[in-house]
Amino acid sequence: MRIAGALVFVLLWSAVAAAQQFGEKTVVPTPSGGPAGSGKAPPPGAPSLPAPGAPTPRTDDFARGRASELPAAYSRPEAPPPGSAPTIPTTDGPNVVKVHKDARGYQLLVDGKPTMVFGMNWGYMPIGQNYTYDFWSKPDEVIIKALDAEMRWLRDMHVNVIRQYLGIPPRWITYIYEKYGIYTVLNHDMGRYGMRIDDVWVNPIDYSNERFRELVKEQITELVAEYKDTPGLLMWLLGNENNYGLYWKSSEIENLPEAKQGDARATFLYSLFGEVTDLIHSLDQNHPVSMANGDLGFLEVIKEECPNIDVFGTNVYRGMSSGDLFERVDKELGRPLMYTEFGADAFNAKTGREDQVAQAQYNRSLWQEIYEQSYGKGRVGNAIGGMIFQ
Repeated sequence: MRIAGALVFVLLWSAVAAAQQFGEKTVVPTPSGGPAGSGKAPPPGAPSLPAPGAPTPRTDDFARGRASELPAAYSRPEAPPPGSAPTIPTTDGPNVVKVHKDARGYQLLVDGKPTMVFGMNWGYMPIGQNYTYDFWSKPDEVIIKALDAEMRWLRDMHVNVIRQYLGIPPRWITYIYEKYGIYTVLNHDMGRYGMRIDDVWVNPIDYSNERFRELVKEQITELVAEYKDTPGLLMWLLGNENNYGLYWKSSEIENLPEAKQGDARATFLYSLFGEVTDLIHSLDQNHPVSMANGDLGFLEVIKEECPNIDVFGTNVYRGMSSGDLFERVDKELGRPLMYTEFGADAFNAKTGREDQVAQAQYNRSLWQEIYEQSYGKGRVGNAIGGMIFQ
């Protein structure tokens, strides 16, 4: 599938450009060019958003190569020449990824180099297919053709990380990394959508079930053994908003007062996350462990049950600002923060039409906030990046 909208490209480019200007604070421009009420111009090279009444580009304009006919705000910044690839050091071993903390905040160090996560939740599904489509089982020539089209587009957007659930073979992680310089975050859903337990499909999952917990740890052990030395692997990711699926029933839970049942279920969930985090650390010292929480749900329980999680990852959809997100994670958890999902689509439900301008304004505002809350910018300093929802 084609990554829709050259404006997403522009907003990612502007975020990367801003991140490369360490120490220089940038602001989201108003349609007139500067921050509201400041009378100042935007930073050099920063793309401005269209003025009120400016024509909205159509998706097919970009698909037909007509970007040059559109307002300057929509033109693509310079990208690597077609077919070129970044210089990526190849290695027979894994990338060494560490979380660094000092007085200026947190950094993700990849092979010793500070790295911001400019990522995407990426998946490939041809038009006409549905969730049953198994991309990674296709012949090599099909996979290569799709990856070379999609990853070239992502690379030109300056995406450097993709999020993948289980199923991607290690060799394709390395292919994507060595050819396009894009790392992979590998995600085990921890039973979020059900799991086969002794030949019986179970959903929702009872996280207090000892057999389930045993099977998850067996899966994780096999997963780490298979992938830990894969060049291009960035980090391990646990779950996907599992705190939104705490609905199982058991006598142990039902005997509690209703007000305490949620926390009791959460304790079983996050104690498993904590145990799996420690298990991964015992098997792999080169890659950090994160989770994909639903916003800041059960933050106190997470602190208690997952004391060794390396990165707090969260799916957040609060609007054009995440408000107190960074401050709360720093104060209550003391961990670097990474968006595991965020952003907005381009469909305007009010008008019933695609609206890439509104999408760009929304997404750029969030990327700007990530930059301002990252290492050494004088604010919280715990943002290490994010993976926008495709």
